[in-house]
Amino acid sequence: MEVRAAKKLMRDQIRNALKTVSPSEISLESETIESNVLTADYFVESERISVFVSTEGEVITDGIIKAALAQHKSVFIPWFKKGSDEMKMLRLLDAAEFENLKPTLWGIRQFETDQGHESYETGGPLDLVLLPGVAFTRDCQRLGHGKGYYDRFLGDHAERFGIMPKKVGLALTAQIVLSVPTADHDIHLDYIVSSVNS
Repeated sequence: MEVRAAKKLMRDQIRNALKTVSPSEISLESETIESNVLTADYFVESERISVFVSTEGEVITDGIIKAALAQHKSVFIPWFKKGSDEMKMLRLLDAAEFENLKPTLWGIRQFETDQGHESYETGGPLDLVLLPGVAFTRDCQRLGHGKGYYDRFLGDHAERFGIMPKKVGLALTAQIVLSVPTADHDIHLDYIVSSVNS
């Protein structure tokens, strides 16, 4: 099976598996993952971080975002525009601004516009990126949603600054698999955090 077809098959399988995971289970797993992230050296030592804003069927990141803001870290969240293959990372100033985010494209909470928000690259490289995904392996492979946003974003980061941030995937137990189909352009992560053996 070619890589693209294999990826689509796995995405369908994981999405079906996630439908059987209750909101309470997701919340419980997310609490453990949040605790592990907040105490990890890669988080404690980072000043400029990117965190995905969680949506249905993902590790809940609200607590991580609020903790990072409370610790006066510079926090950047994704911003997508319909019809564009670019993902911007825009600065979130405080918890009140976060609470006011509205679901837009794909039900993801984000700024209504990119205007008036600081983009990460104006202040230099990021120290840490917390990534979502559809499936992850214990050896830090990631299967994304198929749009290639993070692969392009991280490739641009490396080209622009000559370094990569720490790349950490946050995974529910149902998203952990033995292997994922990969292509040359797929980014390899530094860490995977789940509620089991994190």
